[in-house]
Amino acid sequence: MNRNRIASLRKEIGLNQRELSEKLGVAQATVSAWETGRNVPDNETFSTLAKLFHVTFGYIAGLEDIRKDIPLSEYELNDMHEREYDDLLHSQFSEDDTGLSDREKEIISMQILKDEFHANGKGQYFEGFLFNKACEYMLLSQRERAHIILKTAFPNAYRNLYNPD
Repeated sequence: MNRNRIASLRKEIGLNQRELSEKLGVAQATVSAWETGRNVPDNETFSTLAKLFHVTFGYIAGLEDIRKDIPLSEYELNDMHEREYDDLLHSQFSEDDTGLSDREKEIISMQILKDEFHANGKGQYFEGFLFNKACEYMLLSQRERAHIILKTAFPNAYRNLYNPD
């Protein structure tokens, strides 16, 4: 097995060894052993890693040299959008704004986004503008996967969107 493949994929999604070990329910030393080639994950763990990294089992195991990204499921895409939307909403406020309700924060955030859209939207749909804003909070690999899914599902709308290149 290419001993660096798990490490590089882990770093690509922004996890350290401890965080990956917690997601998998194993010790950090186990993740370290996989990454250095002292040990290999079992088949079930390989499958879990493939889902987490959105690549094939063979790519992680070093059996394939060509990376084949597996698109996000509808559930994963919705979950990603919800988390990014929440991050976008809460990034507008400081710790001093704790007196505002979540609904008030949402209304204020949406108004800030609408104002920015009217100033900078330049002919795109508001939904496309929101997608671009969400992309600002994604890792490159997440952005690329989201674009592939969006381009496939909504080819006409995709023309006005941010290109990850």
